[in-house]
Amino acid sequence: MKRILAIMLSLLTIAAIFALPMNAADPAVIADGLVIHYDGANNTGAGQDMKTTVWKDVSGNNHDFTIAIDDYIKWTDNALHVDGAMFSFPDKALEVVNGAAWTVELTLGQIELLGSSYDTFIYSDNDNFSIFRRTNNDSIEFKGHDAKAERVVIPDGYNLMNQSTVTVTYTLGGMVRIYVDGQMMGEMPQNGKAMEADTLSLGHIDMKRIWNGDIHSIRFYDRELSALEVALNAEVDAIKYNIGKFAPETTAAPETTAAPETQAPETTAAPETQAPETQAPETQAPETQAPETQAPTTNAPATEKVEEQKGCGGFVAGSVAIIAILGTALIVKKRD
Repeated sequence: MKRILAIMLSLLTIAAIFALPMNAADPAVIADGLVIHYDGANNTGAGQDMKTTVWKDVSGNNHDFTIAIDDYIKWTDNALHVDGAMFSFPDKALEVVNGAAWTVELTLGQIELLGSSYDTFIYSDNDNFSIFRRTNNDSIEFKGHDAKAERVVIPDGYNLMNQSTVTVTYTLGGMVRIYVDGQMMGEMPQNGKAMEADTLSLGHIDMKRIWNGDIHSIRFYDRELSALEVALNAEVDAIKYNIGKFAPETTAAPETTAAPETQAPETTAAPETQAPETQAPETQAPETQAPETQAPTTNAPATEKVEEQKGCGGFVAGSVAIIAILGTALIVKKRD
């Protein structure tokens, strides 16, 4: 009977892990509200095809993206490389950005900004939607329905956009926010006007607005992601595509944060058990000083945000796993 209970606890742990909501093609990316996801490292949904002209929507919603492949537009192992190109998104993407709330995430690799006036990344023909960099002051901007309305302006645009995940979140009558690699760079109240974009395109062919570079990923959500969710997605991109300025710190942070907890008992006990024999405080110095050296990383806001976000998905599975382990240990102890 005890053995049967132990097996049941193990099965419960496995079931909890598989019950978590996730994107089938990329389990680490936030799945709730994900309408479209183009992955530059998995352009067919079943691997990478260097000759495909269809960029598969790996969200499972089948909003595929048709592109033309030539000497200037080509696939790499983990990106679509474009050279002054423009493509029209499927109608569903336009529907999303004309909705009451949305999130657009664009993950870029190495880019070369060539526009004499702007570098336009995603835009509509009627200029009611535009994510771009202004060249004269090197700023990232998002322009909505009212071109004359005050907008979020982020300085140091080229450095921030190069090899980064840029996220714009929007709620009608709420806030517009711009994030880079999971860090919120600026926000502003939305002016209350619906977007009413007429088209939606990636890139530009006007010499005043062109740019070259690698596109690793594009995601459209039909809701505003929280800051924690944005940070988690940015960390996923940083690890997967080897990019990012802020998110990589969050990857190492869990180990740094955990270190004082796991080492503390040994450090505390060291004077009692080791002092009479070794009398070597200098030998122990690297271990006791390590937490101080890593303090800036453990205090990073992005780290705390990502840890909290990971808790949203992993807490359930983690808790069940711990219960399973404790339950199994109790059964074994009683059996002994």
